[in-house]
Amino acid sequence: MTKKKTNNVIEKEHIDLPQDITKCGFLKRFPYKLEQEQLEYIKAIWNPKNTGVFVNAKAGASKTSIAIGMGLLMTREFQMYDKMYYIINPATEVDSIGFLPGTAEAKAAEFMTPLYQGITSWGYDPQQIIISENNMDAVKNGTAFVEAIPETFLRGATLDDAYIIIDEFENFDMRRAKKTLTRVGKNCKVIVLGCSTQCDLKYVGDSALPKYLNAASNCDFIEEVKLTKNYRSEYSNWADGVN
Repeated sequence: MTKKKTNNVIEKEHIDLPQDITKCGFLKRFPYKLEQEQLEYIKAIWNPKNTGVFVNAKAGASKTSIAIGMGLLMTREFQMYDKMYYIINPATEVDSIGFLPGTAEAKAAEFMTPLYQGITSWGYDPQQIIISENNMDAVKNGTAFVEAIPETFLRGATLDDAYIIIDEFENFDMRRAKKTLTRVGKNCKVIVLGCSTQCDLKYVGDSALPKYLNAASNCDFIEEVKLTKNYRSEYSNWADGVN
């Protein structure tokens, strides 16, 4: 469905969505050819039966870039959701993000590099589509539809009609994970991204990722995806393999 504004009233206009999302021309914007496990990831996100997709991926597997690309496609191109959220993980060394000076936007900016890079790789200008005090005109006319937010500021919020990316989930303990995931409201697609080998928590056993992966295996509206190949560089792949 797309939405059309007529006489200040938003009306829905039916459009035909592709049956095979892997054939969608939008995916050709990605800087390299997508391989089979990445295409399976895309299909899992596109599947209307999946409210959520949990991704356990190696470093450099393009888990964030693909999640962002599908968010742009489903939110902006097909207008299946009103808004796209990128929920930022407060890394353990900056656990006091809530006490940093400045607005929530200023605090979040320190952790938005993956979001900016992902948006740029799909041919969008992050300065134009990310909600910010610096582009209020875009916010008012609706062309800014992406909001980056630390999980610290989610308490009490309800996210409806939204495509939601939760990044670095391996660094969420159960308290943060439950607070974040229970914010999900109606008509949402939730993509949870993690890497089980790169947990930064003081005690790795505190990570919520394995617990939620286990729970997801018994849930018929959540699909787990594994990405096993590091595309970043030969050096990155080597470094990730050292134990």
